Amino acid sequence: MDVSEILTELNDHGFEDTPSSRKVAILNDTIADVCSREPWPFLEKELTLTFNGTDAFPSNWPSDFSKMIGISNTDGSSLTWSRWADLRKQFRNTLTQGGAPLYFYFVKSRVKLYPVPGSGTALNLEYVCWHPEVAESTLEASILIPSRHHRIIVVGTLSKLYAMEDDPELSALFKATYDERLRVMREDLLRDQYVQTDSILVFEDDYLDEGYYH
Repeated sequence: MDVSEILTELNDHGFEDTPSSRKVAILNDTIADVCSREPWPFLEKELTLTFNGTDAFPSNWPSDFSKMIGISNTDGSSLTWSRWADLRKQFRNTLTQGGAPLYFYFVKSRVKLYPVPGSGTALNLEYVCWHPEVAESTLEASILIPSRHHRIIVVGTLSKLYAMEDDPELSALFKATYDERLRVMREDLLRDQYVQTDSILVFEDDYLDEGYYH
């Protein structure tokens, strides 16, 4: 479904008088909620990081970065995550030293490497991205949620719209449908991860200064 088709369905439920801008805003809120529930495979991305040879951070860090999966060398060997506080204690006098990077760490949500990579260094970043916001003209291909699960966007948005219209019964009805579709979506898309669990490094606002993960 593209966004225009989703808006048509919302109108069929009696929301034709609700401004399109409001419906799109709530639709984006629903997509963000769905995407925040799990590290979904459809949000996984890869990028080759490049460096200027002077700075410890990449010159092309992605603006849609949400969560870290890992950073690896071209030979497939993985860099090790470390707390910023631990690196400061262990390598206090050599943090600006250049060389083949061994560790990555976060300072105020910004990734850095140690030792500092040379200008010819290329590292592979795997990460979970934020879903881009959609607009009235957004086509189906630009919605990252698989098309077979696009109904979850409709029912989730309807639940929010009915709540906005002070209709708690219909809001609760569509919320229950939304929750059930989330369950089905988990079973469909995360089946492989139930068999073999991958590691996703997640950091929270309380720990950004030190780069702590859980």
